[in-house]
Amino acid sequence: MAETITGWMHNEAFERDIGEVYRASVDGQPVASPVDRILNNSRPVSANENITLLARDGKEYHIAEQGSPIRNENGEIKGIVLVFHNITEEFLNKQKLKEAEWKFHALFEHSPLGVAYHRMIYDKSGNPADYYFIDANTNYLELSDTDPRGKTAREVFPDIDKDIIDWIEIFGKVAKTGKPKPFQHYQAPNGRWYDGVAFQYKPDHFVVALLEITEQLKLEQQLRQAQKMD
Repeated sequence: MAETITGWMHNEAFERDIGEVYRASVDGQPVASPVDRILNNSRPVSANENITLLARDGKEYHIAEQGSPIRNENGEIKGIVLVFHNITEEFLNKQKLKEAEWKFHALFEHSPLGVAYHRMIYDKSGNPADYYFIDANTNYLELSDTDPRGKTAREVFPDIDKDIIDWIEIFGKVAKTGKPKPFQHYQAPNGRWYDGVAFQYKPDHFVVALLEITEQLKLEQQLRQAQKMD
């Protein structure tokens, strides 16, 4: 494994300076070899999974390493045992996941849309009874004039059952079937109109994305009135 990762065969690496064979860094900063670290501290090197090792041919590997001194009966170090694990694939997969999370976070927070994530709540018969706000971006908080995060719909909208539209049933179908539901909605408390869509992002969970269209509708109404006057 060490020959594969470093690119140096045992007979080639023998008696060479360890720094020539072990070219490693952590977060872009050169790091001493585990041999030097053990000799300088006279104690084992614990597992480190953040090391980038540059092979002989310039290829980068990501490794986890451990090292321990071998002592004689007098306690003197007579050798060192090093263990390397090639975790390149695992490391790159983690990086891809982080990259996806960063992209999602940037899109979520800076989207011109108000976006909220929900989990559906069902009664004992399996019918939609409520839904829980998992998260909401800044635009959603501004558009809805409320912070619903960590609350249920009935807590956020106490009069939800009085609405002419059964939102719990509608969103329950979206969460259950995965079929998106576009809608327009007027929120009386703040006098705003919204264009929205609800869609499933995993079973029993759904997203609502809102775009305010209040000014657009006002302009359309003014245009119709002007056309009637003509």
